[in-house]
Amino acid sequence: MMNPTIYQVQIRVFLRELVDFFKDNPDYGTKEKPYPAESFYQLISPYAQFYGPLRNILLFQPNATYQWIIESTDGTAVSFSGDDQSNMELEMIAKNPTNEKWKKVFSNAPDMDPNTKKVKVKSKKANKEIFELSTPEKMDPTVKMKYSFLFEFTDEKGVLRYGSIDPDGVTEPPPPPLPPIGG
Repeated sequence: MMNPTIYQVQIRVFLRELVDFFKDNPDYGTKEKPYPAESFYQLISPYAQFYGPLRNILLFQPNATYQWIIESTDGTAVSFSGDDQSNMELEMIAKNPTNEKWKKVFSNAPDMDPNTKKVKVKSKKANKEIFELSTPEKMDPTVKMKYSFLFEFTDEKGVLRYGSIDPDGVTEPPPPPLPPIGG
């Protein structure tokens, strides 16, 4: 048995810009209505294979461990949301996703929700800043997944806030571009 290949996926969230953009709408930031952060994050992953215009589709490789690391660009502590471990929701891109297909993609895969055809995956690590999952040695390397997740942070007033990254979800329009320099 070979050691798994480790792929790190770094997610940098532009919290200051996110909060500033939604400051006129105080309804955002709760668990029920998290900040939609699709336009306010950067995905850095030199080795894991993502594709699609939003880089929201991941091609899983066999015998691999994926480590998603979340951080803010301004130094504010950010973590994946979950009760005791971080969670991520994954959707298999397939004609007929089934539990049997899911069990072949992840080690210790949870059951698929029959209504949404998605699985909510808990991280293997107890660290909420890192989301980790593993694939078995034998799997179909053409399996494609869409991802979405909640993250949490404490704002400058000490209030716990939530944001979501769901590239397929309904999003607010991105912020307007900055004015030209010197103009």
